[in-house]
Amino acid sequence: MHSCSQRILEITSMGVSAVLVGVLVIVATSFIPLMHQSPPPASMPVISTFNMSISPLMQLPVPIMYAQDMDPPPLRDRIHPSFTIRADFTPAWDWNTKAIYVSFIARYRTRHHVLNEVTLLDTILRSREEAGHYNLENAIKYPLEDAGVDTLAGVVVNVVMRYQVLRYFGYSPVYEISPSGKGEAVAFQLPRSYTQVQRRQQ
Repeated sequence: MHSCSQRILEITSMGVSAVLVGVLVIVATSFIPLMHQSPPPASMPVISTFNMSISPLMQLPVPIMYAQDMDPPPLRDRIHPSFTIRADFTPAWDWNTKAIYVSFIARYRTRHHVLNEVTLLDTILRSREEAGHYNLENAIKYPLEDAGVDTLAGVVVNVVMRYQVLRYFGYSPVYEISPSGKGEAVAFQLPRSYTQVQRRQQ
């Protein structure tokens, strides 16, 4: 018969071995996605419909709390994009998927900044059922705005869809694809003229 101390030692060694094997598996799965800069074709979402529209370009005063005692508050450029999309993200969903974070990113250049990157809309798909029916109809969430006047007029904006597969274990890869489902980013030019907004009289 084995003594009690020997049994405790064996159980402890088995537990430590199991933990080490688990750590090695997590580390291994973390390095595998690094070999893929773009999503594997078999796991790309299927986009059946995509449409994007924009509001008129406006010049709005900065909120009082951010105006730093400037009276009247300075103006800033703002536009509201809306999205219509129907997509199936189940090809990207597997046994190790906890959720999928989807966002639409706008990239543009101005005379003040070489490159700007702004999130226009984001969603978390928390189940395989939600991933299979990702439907948005004229959805609006975040505005595209820039400090200063005449910073967005006539600017060319490129929109990409970025999604991150959030894993239970290991590395959570981030991919970027065209929201149209083909080609590169969707590009559009902002209006050159503004819709005037009257300042509120004090």
